[in-house]
Amino acid sequence: MKPFALGLGMAFLTAIIHVVGLLILLYWQTRQWPKIEADFGPRRNLPAFLILFGGIFGLHLLEIALWAWLYWGLALFPDFGTGFYFSGVTYTTVGYGHVLLPVSWRNLSVMEALTGVLMMGWSTAFFFTTVIRLLELRIRRWQHINPGAPSPGSAQGKESENFKWTPDQYEHLGKRGDVNNKNR
Repeated sequence: MKPFALGLGMAFLTAIIHVVGLLILLYWQTRQWPKIEADFGPRRNLPAFLILFGGIFGLHLLEIALWAWLYWGLALFPDFGTGFYFSGVTYTTVGYGHVLLPVSWRNLSVMEALTGVLMMGWSTAFFFTTVIRLLELRIRRWQHINPGAPSPGSAQGKESENFKWTPDQYEHLGKRGDVNNKNR
């Protein structure tokens, strides 16, 4: 029962760390939106995505290290490096199987694997939400530049009765610029 209770405690501690980390990233992200909206393009989007990726990646490494510290602290592995390797393989559910916990502690690895799957899913949802928000921003800008035009992809390749595509609109589809520019 001790490994199960310890694993449950570690799962909740991992979730708390994950929540705090994602909230910090969310706070940073919301402070960046005005800059991204003012200058929408790869120059702003790429660094924002890389910072989010780095933050999420760092969170997972921290959580793996936390589990490794537990294994090392309980003397389940001879050194921290072995514990970190085992924890990484378990947390990500790769599960090579050549480094194992003692039999009486194996349920702890099940708890870590379940926690890792949940944290990875949570991170994926967070990142996906950011991509969707940027896509919505792109569509709003498109509609502001081209009033009366269908949203990109909404007409399924057909021209709307109220809007006829011109070469000028095609030319500016992928370019940055001031949405108030009337020379389009």
